[in-house]
Amino acid sequence: MMLFVYMKRGFTLIELLFTISLIAIVSTFVFTAFVEYGNQQVFQSAVVEVASVIKETRQKTLSSETTTQFGVYFAADHLVVFEGSVYNPASITNQIKTLPGVTITPVLTGGVSEFVFTRLTGEPTATGVVTITDNRSGSTEEITILSSGLIE
Repeated sequence: MMLFVYMKRGFTLIELLFTISLIAIVSTFVFTAFVEYGNQQVFQSAVVEVASVIKETRQKTLSSETTTQFGVYFAADHLVVFEGSVYNPASITNQIKTLPGVTITPVLTGGVSEFVFTRLTGEPTATGVVTITDNRSGSTEEITILSSGLIE
């Protein structure tokens, strides 16, 4: 009596398609997670940038650099560090910090969009909250400008 031994070699088409689709699904989830993480990091760096600019501007005023005051003007997608007691958009000394992907909304006393630090004390001419919104996810962070000139 003769026995025929059937040996299976290779993969069937169904096994191959299942494996490829499984890899595609897993890589889609991984890619989406990486993109969301990257967007979150960009947003957090924008928040840190705004806080850093406010602190540096106060420090420039307190150190009496160029014996004048410095202030910060907030626009929707950027902020401007300016020299003097009033914001002049045409001044060549303005330092513009563009923050792509975020919207800046200042709610300052007097309904203004800028404030200036006073020399010697570092107190701002306006206090309030600056809200930074991530345009992609809608996440928000708030920076509170205190009457002492410090931020929270």
